[in-house]
Amino acid sequence: MASGHDIDDPCSKVNGYPADLFHFFSARQLRIQPTKSSATLCTSWTMEPRLELDVKIDDTKIPTVNNLKIFGVNLDSLHYFTPHTTAIAAKLQSRNKILKALAGST
Repeated sequence: MASGHDIDDPCSKVNGYPADLFHFFSARQLRIQPTKSSATLCTSWTMEPRLELDVKIDDTKIPTVNNLKIFGVNLDSLHYFTPHTTAIAAKLQSRNKILKALAGST
């Protein structure tokens, strides 16, 4: 995690961490999968989430995502909860249909 006013400064700080983690895990016969990793820019400025972050693990670029799910909570880069509420509403709607079918009501 890094912060700053210019996007290049945090990216260069963050690029140091994966190298340390890569060596730590390699010493224990573990691997970090860059294809299963992602980078997210959390900001309040609406133009910044469209930026592509230059974050790499073992010289492989990590994709930048705007929405991520952590511990079952869907977050987006602008700190809105719209993705989370949409996912919860869809899940509840499908479960309500099942309960109605089991109860025999319409």
